[in-house]
Amino acid sequence: MTRLKWMIALSFSITALSVGAATPKRWQIKRQWRLSAHADSMNTKKERIRMNTPECAHCHTAQGYWHEILDRGISEAPYKKAVGITCIACHETEKGRATPALRVGDVASACSGCHDILVKNDESLFSSCPQGSMLKGKAGAQLGRKNYRIGAHSQIEKKCAGCHMAPPPKGEHRVGGHTFRVISKGKGPRIFNPTGCVACHDDITYEWVKQSQEEVKALIKTLEKLLPIHHSEDPEKTEPRPKYPQDPSLTPIQSQAAFNYWEVVKDGTFGVHNPVYIRDLLNASIRALKKNHPSVQNH
Repeated sequence: MTRLKWMIALSFSITALSVGAATPKRWQIKRQWRLSAHADSMNTKKERIRMNTPECAHCHTAQGYWHEILDRGISEAPYKKAVGITCIACHETEKGRATPALRVGDVASACSGCHDILVKNDESLFSSCPQGSMLKGKAGAQLGRKNYRIGAHSQIEKKCAGCHMAPPPKGEHRVGGHTFRVISKGKGPRIFNPTGCVACHDDITYEWVKQSQEEVKALIKTLEKLLPIHHSEDPEKTEPRPKYPQDPSLTPIQSQAAFNYWEVVKDGTFGVHNPVYIRDLLNASIRALKKNHPSVQNH
């Protein structure tokens, strides 16, 4: 498909997403939201305490999101009567109820406040939500002289919402809309929502997506074996993992490769957000480590 044909198809797809589906009822939106990760933003007593801290409250509480992300204020966590990422976090309210109006101009901006942010990067912790940066092709460190390619997904008009909030298949409530899921989670067989994909990938299937993800997982595993490993002294964290980018024992190239590794892992889509960019990112990191640190091999 030529780029012109792709852009025309994408335009029709986005128009269909905007006007082609009936507006869901409030109860349907709530049912969808309960299946989203937002519903788990602080859903236990322990999490309600931990997530209402300066390190986490900006994206795990409505109050932190308003004050720190939208108003760009300094954290005042813990917030009184804090609530998680419910309807009122992103939507304006009237008489205590959420309205369709967003607190920011569009859905993509509402998402990127949290899903395009490096929370903490030191030798003890790497906390990042780079989905927006991955989509734009700006998440990783540049290794090598050749610039990374940026895929067509970065041109989707509605960005995150174009796929994550696309209308679900008829009769299905576990994907799309306010579940923000393209692939369902939980009990039962996986449900794949292709609505946001079919304009460009007319024959796409869940099996095709999984195969593509497996290719990226193999690259992640290869890169992992080339990075120095951190062995935790915490008995609850027995799984060895690559050292974080700011670990002082890493060389500059290892630090950049580790940054790329953790950004891809934290993105969590195994390549879907920006397939060619993520593959270039991983391959460049692998080449740089093999050239400069050939003796590091973790098996």
